[in-house]
Amino acid sequence: MNDYSAKGISDSVKEVKYIGITTKFVLLILLFSMIGTVCSTAFHLYTEYRRGTEHLQDQLNQIEQGHLSSIAATVWDVDREKLSIHLQGIVKLPNIEKVSYTNPKDSRDDLVIGAVSSEHISQRVFPVRYYDNNKNEWKQLGDLTIVAGLDKLQTNLILMGKRILIVQAMQIFLIGLFMFLIFQKLITRHLKQITNYTKNLDNVECLKNKLKLDRSDSIVDEFTVIVNATNAMTDRLYHYTTNLHGIIDEKTKNIKYILNHIKQGIFTILPNNKIHPEYSIFLEKILETKNIAGQDVMDVMFKNTNVTPEVLSQLLSALTATLGEESINFEIHSDAFVKEVRKENKDGGTKILELDWSPICNNKNQIEKIMVTVRNVTELRKLQNDAINREKTIEVFSEILALSPEKFLNFAKEARQILDSGRSGIKGIPQIKGITYDVILEEGIAYFLRSLRELKSLVREHNLFSLLARLADNEREVDFLRKNSLLQRQRSQHKDRVGAAAVNLVQSRISSAEFDRFIISLLKLHKNLTTIFEEYISMGLRRIFKNNGSGNAIKKGGEAVSDGVKSPVEVEIKSETINTTEYFTDQGGNDFVNQVHVDKGEVDLQIQLLKDFTVDNLTPAQRGILSKTYQFFSLIGSDSLKNVASPNFSALAALSRQLDKAPPKIVMRDPGIHIKNVIHNPLQNVTQHLLRNSIDHGIEPANERRSKGKEVFGTIEFDLFLNKYRFIIRYRDDGRGLNVDLIKKLAIEQGLLPSDRNVSMEEICNAIFAPGFSTAKEISDISGRGIGLEACKKIIEDLNGDISVVLAHAPIKEIGMYPFEVIISLPRQYVVLRSG
Repeated sequence: MNDYSAKGISDSVKEVKYIGITTKFVLLILLFSMIGTVCSTAFHLYTEYRRGTEHLQDQLNQIEQGHLSSIAATVWDVDREKLSIHLQGIVKLPNIEKVSYTNPKDSRDDLVIGAVSSEHISQRVFPVRYYDNNKNEWKQLGDLTIVAGLDKLQTNLILMGKRILIVQAMQIFLIGLFMFLIFQKLITRHLKQITNYTKNLDNVECLKNKLKLDRSDSIVDEFTVIVNATNAMTDRLYHYTTNLHGIIDEKTKNIKYILNHIKQGIFTILPNNKIHPEYSIFLEKILETKNIAGQDVMDVMFKNTNVTPEVLSQLLSALTATLGEESINFEIHSDAFVKEVRKENKDGGTKILELDWSPICNNKNQIEKIMVTVRNVTELRKLQNDAINREKTIEVFSEILALSPEKFLNFAKEARQILDSGRSGIKGIPQIKGITYDVILEEGIAYFLRSLRELKSLVREHNLFSLLARLADNEREVDFLRKNSLLQRQRSQHKDRVGAAAVNLVQSRISSAEFDRFIISLLKLHKNLTTIFEEYISMGLRRIFKNNGSGNAIKKGGEAVSDGVKSPVEVEIKSETINTTEYFTDQGGNDFVNQVHVDKGEVDLQIQLLKDFTVDNLTPAQRGILSKTYQFFSLIGSDSLKNVASPNFSALAALSRQLDKAPPKIVMRDPGIHIKNVIHNPLQNVTQHLLRNSIDHGIEPANERRSKGKEVFGTIEFDLFLNKYRFIIRYRDDGRGLNVDLIKKLAIEQGLLPSDRNVSMEEICNAIFAPGFSTAKEISDISGRGIGLEACKKIIEDLNGDISVVLAHAPIKEIGMYPFEVIISLPRQYVVLRSG
């Protein structure tokens, strides 16, 4: 390997073609000297030319000063012969070729001496004037024209330039030759020796030869430093090269030591998705296999894990698109690289592995391999989960401690009653005569969801939000069970069939075992739900008994109840009076029910008797009595909407005075519907928001109502209805109504409605339920925060209900304002209808 590397360096040197430094040096000197000579010569010639032209101008100026006055006197005296002599004298001056006198008034006086022979001339015209002493004025006699030739001057300059260039060229040549010889003697020959020395470094043995220049050892200059540095470098290179294998072995040994002792799994993936033979020994312990080198990473790393086939397919595609490609591809596909897996141990347990992927690139920035670090974080995750569970336990205890012991025991009792009812209903479904799988599917899930929703309402009523969060998974699981049931799968296979034919075909393909399996799955879900509540109830009992002193605080029949009591339903709390309803009169003056006071202990006793009572041998009259008794007890724990919302009605007077409005009249049309206590607080909150909204936004001040021909006080109406499945409340007031145009404008400004299409009146009206929406111009303690109707919607939807605004079928009494009604729909399970 070393010989090959040295030979490669030598070959690369021999292949280079170059021009000698001396040649370059002399050529550059000659070029610079020639440029300097040309520039200096041109400047010298230009100076001489300027000097010659200035001399000619001086000569013409002398002619003007010395001859012009005498020529003017001669012309005035009309002495042509004397004028000719003057002109001939001027022509004889150096560079003057032609002199002429012209009289513009009389051409007979014109006189020309000499002729122009030069190609380049300089001409000058002087006016000839004479001063007449008699008249004291200047007389214009004519013009004197003098022509000077420049050819002689230019010829002299050219000859001068040639002489200068020849002399300078000889000087440059001699200087260049001298410098070439000096440079060759002092530098070039030594550089050639150094070049030949480096060319001959073909192998490691050549590194033993020393570089020596052909000159005296007593001379010390830059070459001495180069020679010493080169020889020292070749010595070090020879030493390093001869010991290179030892260094590599040492580095390899260090790397192997790290791989053998590091408590992490480390391996690299080659372009064929195979694992490189060199990997950390700890990886074998993590993966519980020794057969790793050369294996496909997908088989070794992700076998018996929780990674789905879809995720594995994405990972395989990412590896294919990354290995051998630019490093940027790794960043693009980084999301596809699995960061954590759960892998099954050989002993049946599960370990959590954390994966870290890093690309290894070559000098071309291409990914050659991918290094993967594997860490067993099972214990770490366990500690993290323990910490989270401790936090949740603290949260649970804080919620339980916020309840009184009696209230928590009531919660436990009602929760177990709901769970028992749901479980009994699910178990009883297959015993119904002629039942089909369709009924099992829908009725079974309905029983479960009914129990789940009642439990959620109970949990909300007691503010046990930590328990509420755990119930969400159960709802998703039962939905998954419905979608993946055998009936649904087979229906999808026969989707081309319709009606009874499809049902009969599917039913004929389902065995009784399939029926049983579904019921078992549903009961398993119900058991999980029961387990959640039992754990919560047990925690609450332990906390309550502990806080009340060693399990002796709560008595049953005069005996202490220990921490081991499992059913709080059996614990008798302090007797209380249950007020089932309150006497009130509807708009027609009809009495619904008189006030009833019942001892709670007596109620429990009667319920137990009713459970044990059979109706097979009863007469119709006895069955009627039993029905009335059942209705009587079913009303316990429920109340009318009037009583539920009565605190809000009481506050309307004060609120009206605050807004300078007359207290409104409340009209409630109720056919005898009693609301269960699980939704008393939610409905009380909803009616509070609606009433405050009517007083603040809807019902006008007394003066405004009087001007519109309305009664001074407003009217708010509640209409209650029941159908087979739903309990409906219709709410309205006789105020100004909805300003639909304003609602639409504000909803579009707040991004609640699209501005690029037409929206229906229904969409506009129901925009008032959007988060943060408000038409109030100022925020007060009554309105303007945009949370009133949004809160109503959330409360109703949490109860699996619906709330909406519809425009009422009533005449519009004010332009732009529309009468409206608020419709609230809730599941019927929350109410009881008093018959008779």
